[in-house]
Amino acid sequence: MIGLDERLCELWQAWRDKPFQWGSADCTVFARDAAWRLHGLVVDVPPYVTEREAVRLLSDHFGCWQGALRRAGFELQGSLAAMARRGDLVVYDSERPGLFKTGLAVVFGDKAYCPSDTGLAAVPRSQWLQVWAPKGVT
Repeated sequence: MIGLDERLCELWQAWRDKPFQWGSADCTVFARDAAWRLHGLVVDVPPYVTEREAVRLLSDHFGCWQGALRRAGFELQGSLAAMARRGDLVVYDSERPGLFKTGLAVVFGDKAYCPSDTGLAAVPRSQWLQVWAPKGVT
């Protein structure tokens, strides 16, 4: 079995240049891919193609990001960015226009990344609201 570093590298290679697109290259799809590639966990979110559909589906099925992560086998580690480890997911303040006020990013070392119009982009630690890790990882 390959280690976490190799799995993170594969995830980075697969996503680094993908431009953001709702339903195929957004933060939920990225986090779902990361959960599977890095931890073997399934974040089961129904398909969508617009931001409005994504909001409705997350709300209807899980209540929020946190519900989807909890159901997949992640647990809240806290709100301190210092608690984040490689491969963890963070909920962040998106500071962007639109329906989503928060997003999901994946921690790669000392930074977390999420999809943007030009590929993966760093999310400043000052925007990190919560840290989520697979259950039982301390």
